[in-house]
Amino acid sequence: MTIGITKIVAASVAGLLVAPAFAADAEADDAAPAIIVTAAYTPEATTGSKTDTPLRDLPAAVSVVPAEVLKSQDVRGLDAALANASAVAPQFAGGYGIADNYVIRGLPMRFLRDGLPDGSTFNGYKRTLADVSSIEVLKGPGSAVYGRGEGGGSVNVVTRTPGDTLSFDGLASYGRFDTMALSGVLGGPITGDVRAQVIGNYERSDGYRGLSRRFIEVMPMVTAQLGDHELTARYDHREQRFTVDNYGIPFTISRELADVDPDARFYSPFNTTDQTINRFSLVDRFEARHDLTLRAAFVYDTRDIYFARNAGGNPINAANMMTGRNGRTQTDAADYVTGQFEAVWTPETGALKHTILLGAEYGSIRIDTVRRNYALPNIAIVGGVPVNTDPAAVPTVTTPGFDRAISSDTLSAYAQDQIAIGDHFKLRGGVRLDAVKLVDEGTFGTTAARIAGSSDLVSYQAGAVWQPTRKLSFYAGYARGKYVAINTEAANLSSNFARRADPLPESSEQIEAGFKLEPIPGRLAINGAVFETRRKDFFVTLVTGADPVQQGRQRSRGAELDFTATPVTGLSLNGNIAYVDAVNLSSALVTVTGIATNQPSYGKTLAATPKWSGNIWASYVVPAGALEGLSLGLGATIKSATYVDALELLRVPGYTILRTAIGYKIGGVEAQVTIANLTNKTWYNVPTFSGAQPGEPRNVQLTLRTHF
Repeated sequence: MTIGITKIVAASVAGLLVAPAFAADAEADDAAPAIIVTAAYTPEATTGSKTDTPLRDLPAAVSVVPAEVLKSQDVRGLDAALANASAVAPQFAGGYGIADNYVIRGLPMRFLRDGLPDGSTFNGYKRTLADVSSIEVLKGPGSAVYGRGEGGGSVNVVTRTPGDTLSFDGLASYGRFDTMALSGVLGGPITGDVRAQVIGNYERSDGYRGLSRRFIEVMPMVTAQLGDHELTARYDHREQRFTVDNYGIPFTISRELADVDPDARFYSPFNTTDQTINRFSLVDRFEARHDLTLRAAFVYDTRDIYFARNAGGNPINAANMMTGRNGRTQTDAADYVTGQFEAVWTPETGALKHTILLGAEYGSIRIDTVRRNYALPNIAIVGGVPVNTDPAAVPTVTTPGFDRAISSDTLSAYAQDQIAIGDHFKLRGGVRLDAVKLVDEGTFGTTAARIAGSSDLVSYQAGAVWQPTRKLSFYAGYARGKYVAINTEAANLSSNFARRADPLPESSEQIEAGFKLEPIPGRLAINGAVFETRRKDFFVTLVTGADPVQQGRQRSRGAELDFTATPVTGLSLNGNIAYVDAVNLSSALVTVTGIATNQPSYGKTLAATPKWSGNIWASYVVPAGALEGLSLGLGATIKSATYVDALELLRVPGYTILRTAIGYKIGGVEAQVTIANLTNKTWYNVPTFSGAQPGEPRNVQLTLRTHF
């Protein structure tokens, strides 16, 4: 693979030439008093290895957002939470306001929950933070460990667990747009060997621009120590209902966002999504002997979703009309089953120390999905106000999109070895085989068809770590992944599938180099990386109106830096910055109605991907004295401009948004006031397909917490 990042690598290496000396000079600080750090650098995180290997020993980049940061910022959703991880940006495709979806380093990603698959990213669901302990972001293809690993990486949501003493955490919050949240976590020991926990969460809002939402969640769990076995059973029940907006503020044919109030509503008044999720997981961890741990896991996940939403819409024309509007209704009934068995063996062979992971997995997906399409009237802008003439209910005249059943069965085997050679060198290699069977059958439009096949996919990774001191690691790694994308968003899983004997896999590969530096243990940690990732063999339309073909090519390269610091007692700093140059490398011709017809997209920036992004958060807790318990926080999120289209014609401006918080804790009670968008700036947080979603104006939120 051609790597065109020589200049970035050279600059990074030059900046690190002084690092070994800096690390050595900091040896004297080892005796410094212990400091409680709000850190993005968490050596105990398991994402990226599935073992207890410290992050400093992995030849890969993993960003961690810990519970302390999430609490001090008082964030409610993943958009704000993931701003704390470098090179992560929200995107509209596959989410459509229905679900969380992101690009990592400009490329697609997937979700995990406690290291296990968490359903589809396309038409998935929105995640609250009621049960979240921390969030871990693995950068780049993770297929060698996790199987269906998209090229951008994986977001692993780590959930809360009960402690050794009975406790209760309660939260009540109220903010603008009649936004409220009520949640409680009760957990602790039942007997000496059994602990339990139950989480209840209710959130509702009228929403900015009428985008209302409601979440109801009940999540019990039990963990039991039975001899050498630790059994953990979880059940998650989630109900979600909210209004979705697929347009935001649309562009005009002059390539500017429409000159209307950001509160203007082009979306249909009947837009809605209603989803119920039930997820059960059972994990058995068995300490077979001092150097061998066995783990068996089972997950059964059911999701029922209905939505009505807008689909196509053209830029506003010279007559101040938005034309080409249409919509769709869809129901998905999905079942996801995962069974895993893994062994982690840590033998020592002379000077070599191994951490060997062996695993086998079965995955099953069953989805019944029905889509109907409908046409919508044009929208005229009169006096700077859109006149939306949509009916109050979904139109009764619809055309069939599809009525189909998708089923997939995957058998997998994987192995990984992390080798420590003395105190200064680490090597890692891993390989995974996925045998995929896939059937997609039913009615596509008005045509009945059955698409079926199987494919054997091989993914692998390799890397090395050099640690000149125990405070500094340099690493380099290579990862290659293959997977078959399975979702209900595509009209069918492969337009030319019927002409082949196997489901067509998408592939990605990444080469990465970086460092992990902790010059002052417990007080300063810095992680940096340079990378190039390539994604290929996904479906694109080469000519407008033609069938999609599997000739998609994308390339992302860049550099990123995450840091955390505690310069003085009580003060914590967390920040990141990233540069991502993500472009299209396919020969696809793209049409933007009213602006450009069948123009080449080769070399153009990928949609929804800012070249520059960053985040900084400073939090200070008064450690002693008359103001003990007072906390102050201030931070900024920065993103450069992004594009809606594949031709770089429709540009969404970048933004800098400030956030602040002040809190006071006395005993087991804490009050906190958070102000998001402190300067009340007009901004756009994510491109849609025809415009951009306005971000919320200034929002003051009061939160009360209790712990006993």
